[in-house]
Amino acid sequence: MAYCLINKSNYFHNLSKIEQKIDKDKIAVVIKNNAYGHGLREIAGLANEYGIKHAVVNNLAEAQIVSNLFETVIVLQEIPIEKIEENIIITINSIDSIKKLAHGTKVELKVDTGMHRNGIALKDVQLALDLILGNKLRLNGVFTHFSSAYIDDSSLSYQKNIFDKIKSDIVNGGRFGDNIRFHCCASSSLFRVDNSDYDLARVGLMSYGYVSLPGSYEKPALKPVLSLWGEKIKVNQFLRVILLAMDRHIRQKIV
Repeated sequence: MAYCLINKSNYFHNLSKIEQKIDKDKIAVVIKNNAYGHGLREIAGLANEYGIKHAVVNNLAEAQIVSNLFETVIVLQEIPIEKIEENIIITINSIDSIKKLAHGTKVELKVDTGMHRNGIALKDVQLALDLILGNKLRLNGVFTHFSSAYIDDSSLSYQKNIFDKIKSDIVNGGRFGDNIRFHCCASSSLFRVDNSDYDLARVGLMSYGYVSLPGSYEKPALKPVLSLWGEKIKVNQFLRVILLAMDRHIRQKIV
């Protein structure tokens, strides 16, 4: 029988590496899609034990499973049709979604600064903010996602400048108060952006043991969190003979 093993020590090790880049209270663990296959409940429980206060999931079903473990849970891709827990925050990806939400719902506005996957187009940001106010939603935050922080080009700087301008306009506009949080970094961009200017970082792959960075950046010593194990059922002698013959043939060629 095959089974997966989650290594708590390795997971905590990776979180400690993330802490070297951002304060623990600003870490939001990305546990969408069953925690990238690692187990939603298992990883959420470990993150809570470590002291992580924020999480990111795909949908309401995931959010409701883990909402008791975190101060805030961001839902990336679903609009609720009923009342939800106070600490569950809904992502605004389109103008239409704003009109579907019940008054008083906590939301975070995702802005498309260049990834072109989800989020409000730049030309519609002001309209989205007006509709959030008009529909009596509670703006909890504003965020974006960098398209290629793992590549050493100008795209990250370009997107960051756009996001910083939007951040400045919202803060200086004064329409939403002082408690709006702003975040733009994920695993790769943690190493390329000064996160002291932001309130959160959404960390997925790095927490599980992998991060992609440009060649000029030194990668942290991360550890794999999941391993796959299986019991040996049978040793096939015929297959063993073939493999040994192939091995001898390869070594003869090398010589």
